[in-house]
Amino acid sequence: MFITTLRRAGVDVVLTNPCARIKEVLKLLEQESAFDVIQLPREDLGIGIAGGAFLAGKKPILLIQSTGLGNLLNSLASLTLTYQFPLPIFCSWRGVIDEPIEAQKRFGGAIIGIFKAVNVSVHLIKNQDEISIIEEKLKGSYKEKSVHLFLLSPRLWTEGLIVKHTIKPRKSTISGEIKFDKSSSSPFLTRYQTIQEITKQISNDVALISNIGFPSKELYNIKDRPGNFYMTGSFGQVSAIGLGISRYTSKQVIVLDGDGSILMNLSILPMVAYYGTKNLTIICLDNGTYGSTGDQPTLTWAGVNLEVVANSFGMTKTCTVYSEKEIKKALRERNKYQFILIKIKPGNAKVGSIQIANQEIGRRFSNWLLGKISTN
Repeated sequence: MFITTLRRAGVDVVLTNPCARIKEVLKLLEQESAFDVIQLPREDLGIGIAGGAFLAGKKPILLIQSTGLGNLLNSLASLTLTYQFPLPIFCSWRGVIDEPIEAQKRFGGAIIGIFKAVNVSVHLIKNQDEISIIEEKLKGSYKEKSVHLFLLSPRLWTEGLIVKHTIKPRKSTISGEIKFDKSSSSPFLTRYQTIQEITKQISNDVALISNIGFPSKELYNIKDRPGNFYMTGSFGQVSAIGLGISRYTSKQVIVLDGDGSILMNLSILPMVAYYGTKNLTIICLDNGTYGSTGDQPTLTWAGVNLEVVANSFGMTKTCTVYSEKEIKKALRERNKYQFILIKIKPGNAKVGSIQIANQEIGRRFSNWLLGKISTN
């Protein structure tokens, strides 16, 4: 009944993270052709991917353990709620009903109060009869562009649901040799100059998703257009948004990420390696610092090579570039690369703030992506 309800409400993307209480439901979902089921290494990545999927015209949900709500709360507030993206979140409710693990109880008992404090509607689903209210709330979430949290009692599926586990064969993306960058080259360009070059080398039909802070401000100052999606919060989520967009559009998608952002959320790299599509390219603008917060050094300043890291997670189509000439070549051949590391100089351009409201950024970009407004 639960899966039928999701199907009737038009859900087509299901972002999951394991929980023993819903393990049989997760098995059933894997067998459903109506849903694109994506497994998450961390719950907060589901916030970015769901946002991207919505921008591309899809109806995503999260299906996770309630403990994971603690991992995604800030991203939910600064991205989903701020940009007014719809998102139904279904959680196996741990820590309250029939809970044997003491460590689950403190946060589990506080969930309702926490989410009501950020104006998220909370619904308790205690038995099979109450599943019937889900469909209406789901449709309302997508129509009103709101977030709804459904707390699913562990007693919902304690009896009568045993599903044979079938593992679908999956082609590994890990192949080839890891390439270590032995170049002694130094960066030639600032981030502003690099973004200028990127905008020159791509057509107006390419989607550009830019990282929070100065990267988005600089892109806005260089070339504002409907095909740009500017982030203003949710540090570490930009590549997840790009992944969510790219799976559901035929347009080329380029993400302008940064070394600090990727280091904060390294688990996005194996996600892109496995779930990434041919139209997605992650560009890491690596200046070795947290540029938007005062140029404090990141671990790449100390020598961490993010191309090698990306390789180790299965992203074998990668390169590292330093100069304008190398950037031009890499962008002309970007269909060869999942990950382009551009080493740049630290520092920020003196640019003003983005003069577009967050909700308008999302609305404009989605309309452009879906062909409702001009590419130019």
